[in-house]
Amino acid sequence: MDRDLQREAERVLLGHCAMLGKRYEAKFPKTWGDAYLGVFENPDNALEFALKLSKHLAVDGFKSRIGLSHGLIEIHGDPEAEDVTPSGSVFTEAARLEPLAQPGEVLITDSLHAHVDKSRFEKRAGKSYLPFRVGPCLSQKQTVSKGHSSSGEIISISEK
Repeated sequence: MDRDLQREAERVLLGHCAMLGKRYEAKFPKTWGDAYLGVFENPDNALEFALKLSKHLAVDGFKSRIGLSHGLIEIHGDPEAEDVTPSGSVFTEAARLEPLAQPGEVLITDSLHAHVDKSRFEKRAGKSYLPFRVGPCLSQKQTVSKGHSSSGEIISISEK
C-alpha cells in the first residue's frame, strides 16, 4: 500500500472506530497504523462492532480482516487519566486470527463463539446465517490474568 493510501486508510479507520466504539461501548481503544485494539465487556457488542466496522470500511473501499477473542485481560496504567494499556492472551489470540481471515471477514475464537448470542446474528437480510466464522484452534493453553472479562479485537486494512 503506498504511503498516501496508507494514511487515508488510517484516517478512515480512526473515524469509523471512534463512531462505532462509542455506540458499542469500546473501552481503552488503541490504534497503531492501520490496526485497532478494543476491549468490550459485552461479547455481542464486540462482534457487532466488528461486523459494522467491516461494512463501513467496505463502503469506503477498504477490506478489513478482523480477529476477535474472549477472555480475561490485565489493565496497566491509570484509568482515571485515561492512560491505560490492556494486555493478555486474548489479544494474542485475536492477533493470530486476523491474518487468517479473508479480506472482509471476521474470525472469532471458540471462546467468543461460546459467549455470543448467536440468535442476534442469525437473521440478517431475511436469511438465516452467521456473518462471521469461527477460526482454527490456535492454542490449548489457558492463561488466567487479573482484570476484566472482555473481547479483544485486532483489525488490519488491506488496499482498496
